[in-house]
Amino acid sequence: SSADSSPNAASSWDSTPPRATACITVVWSRLPNCAPILGRESPVSSRQRYIAIWRAVTSTRLRLGPQRSSTLTEKYSAVPAMIVAAACTWRYIPESPVRSPGRVNWAAAALMATGLACVLLAIAQATAWGWTSPATLALLGAGLAVCGAWITVELRSRTPLIDMAMMRVRGVWTVNLAAFLVGAGMYALFLLLPQFAQLPASTGFGYGASVLVAGVYLLPCSVGMSVVGSIAGRVELRFGSRRALGAGAAVSAVACGVLAVGSRHPYDMLVSSLLLGVGIGLAFAALGNLIVQAVPAHQTGAASGMN
Repeated sequence: SSADSSPNAASSWDSTPPRATACITVVWSRLPNCAPILGRESPVSSRQRYIAIWRAVTSTRLRLGPQRSSTLTEKYSAVPAMIVAAACTWRYIPESPVRSPGRVNWAAAALMATGLACVLLAIAQATAWGWTSPATLALLGAGLAVCGAWITVELRSRTPLIDMAMMRVRGVWTVNLAAFLVGAGMYALFLLLPQFAQLPASTGFGYGASVLVAGVYLLPCSVGMSVVGSIAGRVELRFGSRRALGAGAAVSAVACGVLAVGSRHPYDMLVSSLLLGVGIGLAFAALGNLIVQAVPAHQTGAASGMN
C-alpha cells in the first residue's frame, strides 16, 4: 500500500544527520578557495579548461554523494574520503599569495548565516509543516528580514564580507541568476526522481523501486556529468562559456521535458537522468569560468562562493 511505501518514498536527503550536514556545510564553504588557486597556478592557455573541469567534478560529486546503499555506508563512507582530501590539500595544493587587506566582519557573517539558515530551514520543512502554515511563513519572513539587514550592514561596512558593488556588476549578477535557476532545477530533479521511482506502481506513474534501485536510476546523471566534465574545457575554448551555459541549460530543460511527456517506463527516467547530467555538467563548468572572468583576481574567491 502507499502507506507502507511512504518510508521508502522519503528521500535519503531527509535522513542526513544534523552533524553531518554541518560538516558538509563547512567543507562546501571552502570550495570557492579553489578558484583563485587554479587561476594563479594554471597556465593562461589552460586556465579556462582547468576551471571547467573543477566545476564539473564538483557537480559530479553532488550526484554521487546521495547514492548510498546501506546504513553503514551512509554514516561512515565519507570519513576516509575527508581524511584523504585533507592530506592531499596539505601536501599538494599551494597556498595562494593573494591577500585582501581588512578584517572579518563578524556581524555581517552572523546575519548572513542566520538569515540563510532560516530561509533554508523553512523550505526544507515546508513539506512537513505546510507551505502556508504559520511556522513556515514566520520562519521564511524572519529569514528574509535578517537577509535584508545583512545587506544593509554590508553596504555601510568599510570591510564588507561580500562586496555588494561587485554583486551589482552585470557579469556577476547575471551569472548568479543563471546559477540559481540551473541549481534550482538540478536540486528539484535530484529530490524528485528518487521519490518518483519509489512510488508504488499502483499509483499509475511510480515504479515501486527500492532505495538502492532508485539510486541506480540516477547513475546515468553521474556518468553524464563525468564525461562532459572531461571535455567541457575544450567545448568552452571552441564555442565560448556563454554558449556552453546556454546549451547546458537547454539540455537540462529537455531532461525535464522527457519526464513531462512520458514516464510510464523506467527507461524514460534513465534517459532523463543522462540528459540532466550532460546539461548540468556543461552548465556548471561554464558558470565557473564566467564568474572568474567577470571579477578581478582578488575577488574570485568571494565571487565563486556566492555563485
